Amino acid sequence: DHGRGALATASFRGTAPSHTQVTWNGININSPMLGMVDFSLIPAFLIDDLSLKHGSSSISESSGGLGGSIAIRNLPDWNKRLSIKYYQGAGSFFTHDEFGQIDFGSFKFQSKTRLFNSYSRNDYEYVNKAVIERPLVKNENAEYLRRGVMQEFYYRPDLKNIISVKAWGQISNRSLPSVMSYEGDDQSNLNNQDDKTLKVALEWSNYQDKLNLNVRSGVDYQNLGYTMMNRIGGVGLVPAINSISSMLSIYNHIKAEYSVNERLALHSSFDYNFYDVMTYESVKETGYDTVRNDMSLHGGVFYSPSDKIDLSLVLREDFTGGEFSPLIYKAGINYVPLNNK
Repeated sequence: DHGRGALATASFRGTAPSHTQVTWNGININSPMLGMVDFSLIPAFLIDDLSLKHGSSSISESSGGLGGSIAIRNLPDWNKRLSIKYYQGAGSFFTHDEFGQIDFGSFKFQSKTRLFNSYSRNDYEYVNKAVIERPLVKNENAEYLRRGVMQEFYYRPDLKNIISVKAWGQISNRSLPSVMSYEGDDQSNLNNQDDKTLKVALEWSNYQDKLNLNVRSGVDYQNLGYTMMNRIGGVGLVPAINSISSMLSIYNHIKAEYSVNERLALHSSFDYNFYDVMTYESVKETGYDTVRNDMSLHGGVFYSPSDKIDLSLVLREDFTGGEFSPLIYKAGINYVPLNNK
């Protein structure tokens, strides 16, 4: 984490952030271009439940989690009839955060609406120890703005079926300050980054005595714009970089869980994902536009020979970019020596 408004990533076991797979209500939100997630763009207000899986145990959720996976979920409260929340935060350097939430519903229907806004001028003063004279300088070009909305609908026609629709739209704008070791005028280079995203997840879950089914589809649209302006004497600000990137990801998932008996359970899932990525830099006139289709088949066996021992075997085979990847597997054993501890 590099501070408020700056890049924040997560990594497990010494791996890179791109080796950490992040899902929001089951759909992967890693950037198809960078392979990572900037957590500074995810307000904590929007998270109802968060779970971590380390290493190979993440293959039960998705592929590519060499380090692990992070699952972010939004959940309904079927007992809630009406709830209104509002949070206000304020701090130095003209920093303020606002968050509002309205929940209402019944035993069969629930709605959640969340709104948030965050802004900071972020122009604090500090002693620059990277410069020999160690002058007292102000953090210039570091302001940030983030605002968005999340809407959730849950419908439960009976106790065996749940249908949900979740949508999350957000915009973010932030200026990027020069590195601390830079001894020139901080106004000579102006950097700015715009992030826009729209995520939608549709899900149906069916629960039977022995068989549970889950069907999910989702769309993740990410748009990133970056500009860098250089100040040239007698000319003014001249664009050095002006790039825009758009990433459209479509996810489809079906999963079945079957309980053979109280000690043996079988899991199986199939995923089909589509990616369309475009990037263009207008100063040097470079870029590309490409698409990719991915498929993945997952299966797992979970067996408890006794109350103290749990055994598991999970397999996943991916078909990415027209080629099969090596089979991924995970075998595990859990032993509880003292049940009451």
